[in-house]
This record gives sequence, structure tokens and C-alpha cells, in this order.
Amino acid sequence: MARVLIISPFYSDPPSSGGSIRIWHISRQLCAHAHEVHHLYFRDQLNERASAKTYRRNTVTYHFVPNRVPVSSLSVGQWLGALFQKKSLKGAIQYPLSPVKNMIHELIEQKKFDLVLIEFTWLSEFIVYLKDSFGQLPVFLDSHNVETTYDLQEMHEKPFYKNLFARSFNTFLKNEEKQALGRADKAFVVSKVDKEKYEEMFARLPLSKKLTIAPNGVDVASFTGVAQNETTQRYDVIFVGWMRYPPNVRAVKFIAEEILPRLETPITFAAVGG
Repeated sequence: MARVLIISPFYSDPPSSGGSIRIWHISRQLCAHAHEVHHLYFRDQLNERASAKTYRRNTVTYHFVPNRVPVSSLSVGQWLGALFQKKSLKGAIQYPLSPVKNMIHELIEQKKFDLVLIEFTWLSEFIVYLKDSFGQLPVFLDSHNVETTYDLQEMHEKPFYKNLFARSFNTFLKNEEKQALGRADKAFVVSKVDKEKYEEMFARLPLSKKLTIAPNGVDVASFTGVAQNETTQRYDVIFVGWMRYPPNVRAVKFIAEEILPRLETPITFAAVGG
């Protein structure tokens, strides 16, 4: 049995987004293989269930730190602060290391973890701190996305004046990704495309043996035995995704506008998401 500490920007049980679903599955499978899992996250306004800073749910022990700050609530001063620190908004303001450092130190000293898994490259400072403070402790990264590329795609949908700031923050984000990949002992990516993109972006880093493809998937067994209602509308294809996540919106538009019109046999298609 191994003791694993997962550090992520947000909670994952119940999951409410693609990122949290991935973290939830990782936690679930680790527990299913008899490992002890602790999950440290930034508490947000949507998660007000627990009054204690540590609680247990579905075999995972959760620890949280004070509320993260939504990007929509950031002040001009916070934007400028991140700019002067040369950090991304998520790295500097939303998910900073400073309020979490003592809790991480205490947890590691108490629990003697065998592995720490960092979710998202936004938390690159956490990896640096862990490797500097606990050099022998393996620290893995679960990247989820090539954040720099995703951020560049989002720039095309922003007004010009916002792009002036966005390009600076994209540079900081790229530095954070490089730092996270460089210092982590192992890094997981969700696809071959992401792996090749990282190897292209950071050609000087020894990534070939560090990067492992761990794709997202569906736990088919969890859907077996679901009651069928004969009056319910049946669909041939269902796209499930958070519709406030621009890549999901683009994917649905591509399916509807580019793929469906080319099919010889019409199908029923549904996009399901909040």
C-alpha cells in the first residue's frame, strides 16, 4: 500500500468538470487498489459542504485551503501584481503556494507520503517547493492540457485590448509549464498530440522518458444496469461536456457543421453539458 497526496486547484467529489472527473477517477482507482489517498485542494464558493478543513468522503481524505479567487473577481491591482511577478493569473492569484505551504509541510511530515501528484501545470511552484524541500519524495505531474496552446486559442476570442495583457501572461504560463515539466519526476499527458507538442515546445528538456500518455476514458461498468425508460428520447451519439469550456463548444460546432452533414445515414445527436 502506498500513501498518495494529490494536490489540485479544485475539489473532485462529486466531479463537475472534465478536470475534476479525471482527478476523481485517479483517486477512485488508487483507492480500489488499496492505496491511501489524500487530496488537498483550493476550496471555492460552490463547495460549502464541509465545515472542517479535513474531512473524509468515499475512502478519500480531503484537505482544503481558503477560497480561490475567480478570474472574473480579480481587481486591477491583482492583475498588475501578477504581471510584475511574471506569473500567470492562476499561478499568482488563484492558486498561490504561500497559503498552502505550511499545510503541505505538516501533511508530509505526519503522513510520510510515498508520492505526490500535482494536477495542472498552474501549480508549478508547488513542484519546485516539493523538490527543493523533500528531494527524495517522488513528485508526478498530471498536465491535463498543453495550457500555453489552449491559452493562445482563447486569445482569438478576446478584445484587442485584453490581448495586450494576455500575451504577457501566456509567456509566463509557458515558463510555468516548462518549470513544471522540468522539475517533476514523471508527467502524464492525455494524448499523443499533447506529448509531441511538449517535446516540440521544450526540445531542450529530457522529456522522452518522462512523459507518459494517460488518456481520458469512460468507466463503462458504471453505466451498466441503468434503468431504461422506453419513453425517453434515444440518441445515436451523445457529446458530454462542460459547455462553458471553449474547446468543447468548438468540438460540438465542428461535429454539427462539418461531420453530420456528410453522413449518408442521418443520426440523432445530442450535446449534454452545463
